Amino acid sequence: RRGVKIRICVEEHKPYEKAAKIIEKLAENPNFIIRYVKETPETIVAIYDGKQAFVALSTEAHTPDVKSLWSNHPNFVTLAHAYFETKWRMADEIKK
Repeated sequence: RRGVKIRICVEEHKPYEKAAKIIEKLAENPNFIIRYVKETPETIVAIYDGKQAFVALSTEAHTPDVKSLWSNHPNFVTLAHAYFETKWRMADEIKK
């Protein structure tokens, strides 16, 4: 959608890693705001329109047995959002 801002916190990757190239490309888009966390995140969190939240209980999301939660319960969304905001404030801005 137009006007949607997407904020992403990721761990910093070496320039030769595939993930670094993807992040670099996303950073070129003004709708993406990317920050780096110093350590590998404990979980993967996504908030959708402030109404739904997804939390993967591992950063190994590509494995089939990772436990995750997806809910539209307001309390769960608030909790996930607060966690993300804490990580966001602690993260470093990407250098463009």
